[in-house]
Amino acid sequence: MLAALLASSLNLILSWIMQQLIDAAAGTPGTLRLPSLIWISLGFLAFCAFVSLLGYLAEPRFLARAMRQYRDFAFRRLTEKSISSFRDESTAAYLSALTNDAGSIETDYLSQQLSVITKLVTFLGALGMMLWYSPVLTAVAAGLMLLPLAASILTGNQLQTAETRVSDRNRDFTAALRDCLDGFPVVKTFRAEKEIFRLFAESNRALEDEKFSRRRLKLLVGMIGALTGVVAQLGVFLAGTWLALTGHGLTAGTVILFVNLMNFLIEPVSALPALLAGQRAARALIAKLAEALERNPAAEGTVQLSGLQTGIRLENVSFGYTPDTEVLHGISAEFQAGRAYAIVGGSGETVSTMVQHAAALNHQRMILVGPDVLDGDGTRRSAALGAAALAGVLAAERDPALPVNGAGLRGIGGTAASLTEGEIDSLVRGGVTPLESLGGVTSPIRGITTKTKTGGAADASWREITTILIVDDVIPTLRESLGAKFLRSKNTARNRGAIRAQVIVELERKREAEIIEGYGEVTARASEDDPTVCEVEFPFAVAHGLNQIYLTAHITV
Repeated sequence: MLAALLASSLNLILSWIMQQLIDAAAGTPGTLRLPSLIWISLGFLAFCAFVSLLGYLAEPRFLARAMRQYRDFAFRRLTEKSISSFRDESTAAYLSALTNDAGSIETDYLSQQLSVITKLVTFLGALGMMLWYSPVLTAVAAGLMLLPLAASILTGNQLQTAETRVSDRNRDFTAALRDCLDGFPVVKTFRAEKEIFRLFAESNRALEDEKFSRRRLKLLVGMIGALTGVVAQLGVFLAGTWLALTGHGLTAGTVILFVNLMNFLIEPVSALPALLAGQRAARALIAKLAEALERNPAAEGTVQLSGLQTGIRLENVSFGYTPDTEVLHGISAEFQAGRAYAIVGGSGETVSTMVQHAAALNHQRMILVGPDVLDGDGTRRSAALGAAALAGVLAAERDPALPVNGAGLRGIGGTAASLTEGEIDSLVRGGVTPLESLGGVTSPIRGITTKTKTGGAADASWREITTILIVDDVIPTLRESLGAKFLRSKNTARNRGAIRAQVIVELERKREAEIIEGYGEVTARASEDDPTVCEVEFPFAVAHGLNQIYLTAHITV
């Protein structure tokens, strides 16, 4: 506040010094001598430096403190809302309010408070100085002030409307951007990049169109204010010159003083539309956030427990975040005092979040399953229980090439949700093993690893669980066979031929057992880097599981 008051006096003092200097140069009687004016000017410069330093220290501190209090208060009230409000309401409104709207409030409201004080004090000071020097010319200036005042009144409400529309478009853009990013794995899975870009571009275009309209309106208001201001200043200059030439006691310095002071009368009036519109828009944004924060507050508990002696017992307890939807139904449990309990519910992850987790892992020996499952009692459990049951099936299977689809998972009473064909396809493409429950049996629809990419490119080489199981069967078998037969052997051409033959024997066994489909040329040679090492190379094709059967029928008539 003090810095604003001192800053407003600088312009008035400078105008007076200029008037005295001009009249002194013209030899007008009654003016201060030049040496005195020089000392006054030096003192004025020191005063300017002091006021600037004060503003440098005070204004950033004021803005930072105000914005910190605004965001802290808003977020504190946000945490007091009920869980259902975050499910039923769009969080984009809160994101926009705490980011885009907060920036508008800081720029159009808080920053302008100090400017309003400075302009108001300067306006009153300039008007007082003008009345002191010439009431007649002051009356002329007041009449000419009607032009920028009329322009301000005519354009005031349009800027407020423009700011509100920009805030609404910012909210819509934030919502669109959040949806695009949250659903990005699904977008990539279904190759919907063009469609999602179209939706994003539409939201972005709507936002920029509203900003363009606001910028154009601000420029128009500024142009009108500048034009009317020039007309008012020119009118004051002409009127002052006529009064000086006709002997009404005005000096050249006084006329220039009036022209300078007119700036301080016109500027507040010209800036009035933007200032009022910005403040009204900021208050509207604050009111909009306050209204959103007041909706669906969390209900505070009415029972206060002073102490827990024996424990807590629940009998047939039901609970829901809304009266029409129950999350817990008929819960009975007993919790003893002095013990710690962990109550774990199902994760309830969506298809997109499961695909995100799989993409983060992207490893051929890591498996995710979904959705959540039911245990033998019908209680919802995390999908981790389904993964554990699948691991038991894989560990007990003797044939690594046998597909896991249709294999019954022991200890699983069903799935917590049914998957659509589109969701199944998304999970398979995204590296998640989908589960289904048919006829009382829960089984994998298709055994998939999380390995879907190599580098940044899609890669289906290690996607099938059976591929990993076959590799883990063939390679260890060959190592064991060669290690047992060629222990303490020489790395000669004869022994390398025997090694090659033994590898072929083992590969033939795997082919006959339908673990591999076939193999290519087997080579065995001494390593160029280490003559004690025998390098054996061979390609082989894994035996793939039968996941689907397509029927094509032709009717002959």
